Amino acid sequence: MNDTIVKEIMPTKISDKEKKIIEYLEEELLLEQFTDPLLKQMNFELSKKKTIFSFRSMDSDTEISEATSCSTIKSSKLQMCKSPLFRRRLSALVLEQLS
Repeated sequence: MNDTIVKEIMPTKISDKEKKIIEYLEEELLLEQFTDPLLKQMNFELSKKKTIFSFRSMDSDTEISEATSCSTIKSSKLQMCKSPLFRRRLSALVLEQLS
């Protein structure tokens, strides 16, 4: 017994209604932006920039701004710890306390 299904390869014809739907999706809803990898990356970068600049312009009373300011403080502390001058001063203070 042969259980394989034979399918005829026929070009599918798109009706006018389907063409209009596709045109609407491409032009009005900008479907390409959600399917094209390069456009998706560009949209992601633009939204990231908008988010960063919107965080900077917010009041300090909002939660998002507080979270951003905390991360800024942490990063500046980290930069200070990596500074060679800061390390020398810190090591001098520690040596004075030990002696």
